[in-house]
Amino acid sequence: MNDVIDYSRFADRLAAARAAGPEHRWDLLREFQAEWGYTPSDGPRWFGEDLAEHQLLVRYLSRPEAAVDEWPVAHRDEIKKLRAERGGEETGDRYDRPPIPEALTQWWLLPENSFADKAKLYWTHPEWPPTWRPDPNGYGVGKELPKNSPYRKPGEDPRLCVFMAEYEYCNEWGYLASEARLDDPRVLVSVGRDWVEQASSVSEFFLRIAVDRLPDHFGWTGHLGPDADAEKVPTLVRAQLPEVGLLPWRELAAHSVVHGGPDVLVALDSGKGDVPPVRVYGRTHEAVAALGRQLGIDWSIREPLSQTRPLE
Repeated sequence: MNDVIDYSRFADRLAAARAAGPEHRWDLLREFQAEWGYTPSDGPRWFGEDLAEHQLLVRYLSRPEAAVDEWPVAHRDEIKKLRAERGGEETGDRYDRPPIPEALTQWWLLPENSFADKAKLYWTHPEWPPTWRPDPNGYGVGKELPKNSPYRKPGEDPRLCVFMAEYEYCNEWGYLASEARLDDPRVLVSVGRDWVEQASSVSEFFLRIAVDRLPDHFGWTGHLGPDADAEKVPTLVRAQLPEVGLLPWRELAAHSVVHGGPDVLVALDSGKGDVPPVRVYGRTHEAVAALGRQLGIDWSIREPLSQTRPLE
């Protein structure tokens, strides 16, 4: 981490990523993960003991129309078990499943998929293959789009296709059924009985959740000292550090907006959950200390969890 990365310019990188073709949709995620110190391991993946087995199971789980006799014999029982665990109605050997966008399948197959590699970085539960909301099996809690939703148009399917959920399903993330056949549709999150936009695309959602999770594990963390004016800090941050261009993170009543500076990210939360109102993450100790001097704020600095509590 010798080169300083100025996250005040992250919005420009994000705009370039949005303008790039589908073949480049994962470049910024790869870059961001590497910038914060994540490297893929050789350990077991979410499905299977190794990357090749994981990718094999993903490919077959992503084909809801595939009959049992099309599955590889060596993994037939395992695939049936995985599908049964994830709900869905079975009709003979076939399941009623939402369409799966290409971007979502690509993410599961990525060798650099930090979730499939180290799910404890995220503490969320995947729905793979995705499941409907409302869930005909009664497992998922989300409802269809309310009638007054700006995302619900007359004559369109009001259901959601959920692919990720908070551990206790307090929040669920999914794409619109009406957009399910798009290559990389936008993502909504359940907030109470409503659904609001979380990301402009599936691929950007995985960047957004990585921005929320990885710096907390790999970065140096600044905590406000006892003499710091907690109400003053957000005003200073907004005045001096630009937003990174991602939508607010919504989870467990959080409403976190991320700002960036040289080697630092600052998340300001205006929600009603248990998330601290200010979270400061630096790629280096000096980056966090320098931001404190810039803002005139005193805080203690915690070393990265990756150094003190490595993931299993």
